[in-house]
Amino acid sequence: MPDPSPAARTERFDLKALYETSRLLSTSLELEFVLSSLLLTAMSKLLVTRGAALLYDPLAGAYRVASCKGIPALAPGDALPLSLPEDAPMLQGEVVPAELAAHRIALALPVQFGRRKIGLVALGGKATGRPFETLELEFIQSLVNMSAAAVHNSLMVEELRQANRDLDTKVQQLDTLFRVSNDFNAEIDRRKLVKLLSLYLMGQMMIGKYIFLFRQDDAAEDEPAFRVITSKGVDGADLGSAVLGKLCGLASLVTLSEGEAAADPGWEPLRAAGICALLPLYQNGAACAVLCVGARLTGQPYRQEDYEFLYALGNLAFVAIQNSLLIEEQIVKERLEEEMRLARQIQLRLLPQGIPAFPGLDIATLALPSREIGGDYFDVVRLD
Repeated sequence: MPDPSPAARTERFDLKALYETSRLLSTSLELEFVLSSLLLTAMSKLLVTRGAALLYDPLAGAYRVASCKGIPALAPGDALPLSLPEDAPMLQGEVVPAELAAHRIALALPVQFGRRKIGLVALGGKATGRPFETLELEFIQSLVNMSAAAVHNSLMVEELRQANRDLDTKVQQLDTLFRVSNDFNAEIDRRKLVKLLSLYLMGQMMIGKYIFLFRQDDAAEDEPAFRVITSKGVDGADLGSAVLGKLCGLASLVTLSEGEAAADPGWEPLRAAGICALLPLYQNGAACAVLCVGARLTGQPYRQEDYEFLYALGNLAFVAIQNSLLIEEQIVKERLEEEMRLARQIQLRLLPQGIPAFPGLDIATLALPSREIGGDYFDVVRLD
């Protein structure tokens, strides 16, 4: 396929074409449209059949594919840990990083706005097999430079939208937690509190499996420090003392599919039961409870704000259930004290209420039990 004539090449790369392309990109604040249009324009002007637009992810320290054409091995969202030379306006030939060269990328142009690293436009070789001409390189460099502002603005709008979505989620979660707090504080029946916890885990987070464990301070030496308060979708009684013992050592959030926990066979009973995250709840510097949750029914992964909500929900549930347990203990104690008081009255009635009088004798009696009741009994009997 022969190259176009010099006149045609000049028409493709004149200032008017550059201006029109830049104006088109500047009229939209949709990041996907801007990147896709920039990539397609670059590919059509340079007559290449493969290319990709990548955005820099500062948290991951890598470039993520945002738009891709003609490269089956790459898909939007793929991360490439590229190491680019500082202040290099264009990478061509052997200078192209190996991660891009593996996908037959022959030209890479960093996209930068001021000092901010935005992304990268990566292009394959020309369909004609000929090298890029100076006019083509100058045009594409100018196009990328002029489009950097449009990409930056679109990126800022996208970040603002994401921030608004996150803020809406936070407001919704705070409103939910306020209602949860009121509901928990208005209830003292432990069974109803457990039902409330289940409803909020399912209704707010779409969690169908969970285990809620409390530390028992009065546990014997041969008993685990944690006991199951409630569970759903999982038989908490089948966890075993080994797993309950491991829960005592939790210092922070543990996701069973990541890090060291993924290779720890001690967590296998929980993984087999469908549990994927363990959230230890602390009070006064000591682990007081553990909320173990399964995967969300929607299939969506947990985000940081989801874990924050679960921590808040778990703490509210812990305080409410702990108060209900204390109230139950107080009720049992008061009932026992009442039964002891009645037993004392019965015992006192069994003792002689009056002592017979005998001329020449002074008789006195006294019964002082060590507690409410005692085991002694006395009587005064007149003999024939």
